[in-house]
Amino acid sequence: MAFTLQVPTIACSGCISAISLAIATLDPQAKISGDLGGKQITVETNLPEAELNAAITKLGHEVGQTSRD
Repeated sequence: MAFTLQVPTIACSGCISAISLAIATLDPQAKISGDLGGKQITVETNLPEAELNAAITKLGHEVGQTSRD
């Protein structure tokens, strides 16, 4: 399933890299991309949404609205 997560606390490309690494650690097969300007992370994964949110918030980021594609 694909998710687009609003992460309003993304401030730089380092944030996107850290979030991507945290998700990839949980699902090495996940396809992850980030949009710094839009403050979004798009993930194609079999992980549940709650697990994605937990991985991101564990890094100190907030997760806003999520859409499923």
